[in-house]
Amino acid sequence: MNARLELQNVSFAYPPEHTHVRFFGDVEDITFSIRDGQPMAVVGCSGSGKTTLVRLISGFLLPGSGQILWNGRPVANPSPERGVVFQNNAMFPWLTVAENVEFGLKMQKMPSGERRRKVAEYLDLLNLGRFAAASLYKINDYNVLLRVSLARCLVCDPPLLILDDEPLGELDDAQRTRLQKLLLNIWEAKQHMMLTVTHDVDEALILSTEVLIMGGRPGRIIDRYQTSFAPRAAHEGIQQVRRTQEFSEMRQTILRHIVCGV
Repeated sequence: MNARLELQNVSFAYPPEHTHVRFFGDVEDITFSIRDGQPMAVVGCSGSGKTTLVRLISGFLLPGSGQILWNGRPVANPSPERGVVFQNNAMFPWLTVAENVEFGLKMQKMPSGERRRKVAEYLDLLNLGRFAAASLYKINDYNVLLRVSLARCLVCDPPLLILDDEPLGELDDAQRTRLQKLLLNIWEAKQHMMLTVTHDVDEALILSTEVLIMGGRPGRIIDRYQTSFAPRAAHEGIQQVRRTQEFSEMRQTILRHIVCGV
C-alpha cells in the first residue's frame, strides 16, 4: 500500500498557561494531504504555526479537533515512519557519530550486521565517514551536526521525511545548495514523501512540487501553489532553476501572499 498523510480540519490551541507559544503557535482548520513520493513545502512567517504543525504531524502533539491520518489510521504518537530532522539537531552528545546514526536501527532491533552495513552506507552518502568514531559533543561544526541528524533519520528509510522549520538555515549559501541537491538526489532515488517547513521561499520552491502558505493567528493554510521545480532542480541544477523567470515570478507571488496573509 502506498503511504499517505492526511490532515482533516486540524486545529490545535496551546493551554492558556503556555504564554510563550500560545496564540503565536496555535493552528486552525488545517486540511491537506501528501501522497507517496511527493515533495511538499509549507512556508510562512514566524508565528504562523509551522512548528506546531510539525509537532502534530510527527505525533508529539495531538489535535484539539480534526484528525491526522497516516495510511488511514489516526496519528497517536511519534513513529520512525515519519522521520523528523529537527532544527536543533536533537541527538545524543555522549554517543559517537556512528552510534547516533545507528540508534534508530537498534530500537527497531535490526540485526547488528545489517545495522553496520546501513550505517556505513549513510555515513558515506553524507560524507561523514571520517567522523564515525568521534564523540558528538566534540563536534562544533553545524554543517557536520546537521548531516549526522539527516543520516540518523534517513538510515531508517522513513516513507515521510520532515525538515523541521528550516534546519538548513544556519548554513552558508554553498553548503546549503549542496545539501539541497543531496536531499533532491535522495528523494529521487527513494521516492519518499518529503515535507519542508520553512520561511525561506527559495528553499520551499526548490524542494517541492507543491507549496502551502500558512498565515494568520491562529495559523491556517491561506493558499497553495503547484510547481515543477524539485524534479527540474534535481536534473538541471538548483542555480539554473533559480535563474529562470518562472522561478522568479513564483517567488514574488508567494512573498506577496506571505506579507499580506496575516
